[in-house]
Amino acid sequence: MAKEDLNIVFAVDHSGSMNEQDAGHIIPKMLQIFTDTMHGENIRIGYLAYNDKIVAQKTPIAVDQEDKRLALKQTIADAENRGETDIGLGLKEAYHLMDGCSGKKMVVLISDGETDLARSDTGRTEQDSEQDIDDIVQLCQAEGTPIVTVAFGRDYEGEEAALKRIADQTGGESYEADRPEELISILYDLFHTDFSYSVREIM
Repeated sequence: MAKEDLNIVFAVDHSGSMNEQDAGHIIPKMLQIFTDTMHGENIRIGYLAYNDKIVAQKTPIAVDQEDKRLALKQTIADAENRGETDIGLGLKEAYHLMDGCSGKKMVVLISDGETDLARSDTGRTEQDSEQDIDDIVQLCQAEGTPIVTVAFGRDYEGEEAALKRIADQTGGESYEADRPEELISILYDLFHTDFSYSVREIM
């Protein structure tokens, strides 16, 4: 019996504060390694980089195709860290990257801080961001789409509780990581425990 398609979108905080939390830009490298170690035509990975705007995005693609995998990795590598943080915007756009996708869906949200739009020129407020989060949580609850959250960095500034609530409400796991290298073990743990998809060994 064929496995059901799995669509996963990484929604990654690329606000300016990430330059301090991830000075070596290791998070993108870990996500590129993870992409390279997944295989199977039924696995599709997408990417959404956000700050207070959308920095870069890629709809889920089949990672068994080398040319598409390379294009995804380039999108991940090109995203820069700058600006403020709008978690609601990032989560909403990441979710909608899977519109039209069949099979299982999942969003992995990685952030080092709470929404902060005090210096943003977008015209959006923190209330707008919170409303987006509430709307997407309700959609995910209705269709059984988990949101996995990773509170990243040494100074979380209180976002653990907010991210954990998003995960809990949608049936996803919540994690904390203070080193980029920890993301690999988190991602592999997630796939080994929740899905029976193959992962290549890292050479």
